[in-house]
Amino acid sequence: MDLIKFVNDNSFGIQSDGVTNITKNKIKYIREYVRNWLFVANNSGNNINYIDCMCNAGIYNDCTLSTSMEVLKLFVEASKANPTKNYNIFLNDINNDRVEVIKKLSKLIKGNANVNIFYSCKDVNKYIENIDEYDYYLLNKSFTILFVDPYNFGDVRIKLIHDFAIKYYSEIIFNYFSSDIRRNGNNESAPNKSKKITDSMQGVPGYCDGLTPKEILKLIQDYFKESKIKYSFAYEFRVKTNVDLYYIVFSTPHLRGLQKLKDVLWDVFSGDLYYKNKDESKKQLSLFDVDELKIEYYAKEAQDLLINAFTGKTINYIEIEQLLLENTILKSTQIIQNIIKPLIEAKIIIKYNLKSKKDFKNDIYTIVGDENEEL
Repeated sequence: MDLIKFVNDNSFGIQSDGVTNITKNKIKYIREYVRNWLFVANNSGNNINYIDCMCNAGIYNDCTLSTSMEVLKLFVEASKANPTKNYNIFLNDINNDRVEVIKKLSKLIKGNANVNIFYSCKDVNKYIENIDEYDYYLLNKSFTILFVDPYNFGDVRIKLIHDFAIKYYSEIIFNYFSSDIRRNGNNESAPNKSKKITDSMQGVPGYCDGLTPKEILKLIQDYFKESKIKYSFAYEFRVKTNVDLYYIVFSTPHLRGLQKLKDVLWDVFSGDLYYKNKDESKKQLSLFDVDELKIEYYAKEAQDLLINAFTGKTINYIEIEQLLLENTILKSTQIIQNIIKPLIEAKIIIKYNLKSKKDFKNDIYTIVGDENEEL
């Protein structure tokens, strides 16, 4: 497919601004998660669904494909290998010109593959409110990702995403524009923008004026968990001046989803605590270029977190894993060797060896704490 020709022939509706490195890396991050997610979905679900509530035109003017079109390519590959499964992509945008462009583009990418594509042209909130028209696909042995990627924080009502997660067993990927909160959350010179943010948070427990972007992020993650969602992790994207632009908030009903996400973070971003926009053509050296040095650096913080959270308590391995996966950059395969074993050796953790000394995941632990720590 000649994407340059496609852009030239369908330029109206395509974003006029060039795609940034931040956006390219966001697309790569989500694409690689979906690729890993499909290994599970292909073996478990009959209906495998991807919903993009604000899909745009599907392509940028430099021929970079959007997230939904990268997912469509993955679905096309998966459908060929799994002909008995139903692969469904739901695309919505409020701009009809963009919808017309993505219709043409998605049909080219799809070809004759067994992938169903459903198009809508609605306000994002109306779209989520009426998503039950697709219940046949979303409730029938389904694996679903809901991707909500607004232009501004106030575009989407958080309660609607929460209500979706109550009804449907799904992964939620939400672009949280912390920069919009910082600029407009209490902006007296732009009261309409401030009101949009307040309206967006209506119904979210604990929300009030004056909260910081990180406090609001925590409220949203906790609110999503008042549903089928059980686990959440937010990965930060920063501009060149090292200020946060947004967080990609990933929320899942199953620990396995969080495990796969952390694997992808290390594959795509080499375990960096955040992605910072930079000139991708220039090699930037870092003290933490080597994974082993990064893990050593992160492990101390993770050990302190574990001790502070559970001192005096007896817990199982899953509780340890959940705490560390949600609150540190570490992935599952780094926990036993870098966190649990050193703390056992230091006699800060007692392992009960219920099955064997070598079995860490089917065991319980008492966190006795650091007796040498000054009070």
